[in-house]
Amino acid sequence: MLYSKAHNLIFGHYPKTAGTSMLEWFQRVFPDALVLDQRNYHLDLRAGLRRLHLWNRQRMNPFHHKPRVIGVVREPFEMLVSLYEFWQRCPNHPDPSCEIVNASRNYNFKAFLKLATDGHQVPRYEDFFALSHPGQSTVRLIDFDNLEAGLREALDTLDIDVDISLRRTNCSPSKRTDLSEYVEEAGPLMLDVHRYFAWYYTDGVRLMASGKGSPRLTVSYRPAFRTFARGIARPRAA
Repeated sequence: MLYSKAHNLIFGHYPKTAGTSMLEWFQRVFPDALVLDQRNYHLDLRAGLRRLHLWNRQRMNPFHHKPRVIGVVREPFEMLVSLYEFWQRCPNHPDPSCEIVNASRNYNFKAFLKLATDGHQVPRYEDFFALSHPGQSTVRLIDFDNLEAGLREALDTLDIDVDISLRRTNCSPSKRTDLSEYVEEAGPLMLDVHRYFAWYYTDGVRLMASGKGSPRLTVSYRPAFRTFARGIARPRAA
């Protein structure tokens, strides 16, 4: 997480949502940017605000000083695939005992997915960005698939006029992963992903800035959800 006091602006870095590119951009355009924890760039908003002494429990208003917040959200299943592949190919992690990281290296994708959702090892977007609290109006979420246009739209709503050119870094070797094999392996766990990240599919797609003036939802495997749902509702005959 980064904080610019001069612009009263926070960038919340959710894993595998173009965060490395956004961190580089934020530090370039806001020279006073402060990294809140050098050991953990993925602090959630509550933890970051506590570091800044802006989480006011006594007044029951966690955004007492109203910092503006930007963050990027990504289609959850695609994000989980990216996270799984990233931890598989990256040998180092600050916490070698991290259960979800070890699962990505020692078990199959299905086991990783189960731990991420049923085990709550990967945070929901609404929890990470503290969207259930009164200060949620200060948070601007950006569509991963329309990053620069969404960033421009989000900053315009905050009256911040800065350069938005982003340098893509930390991408997967193939740039865009074919999800079809992962969808097949996940099987009915696709429904668990949809339930766990329900906020994204209902509210998130309406709220995120995409630069298009209207919400966007392009989930290439969405028919799979209907197929699994029909199979659960109407079991096959023996």
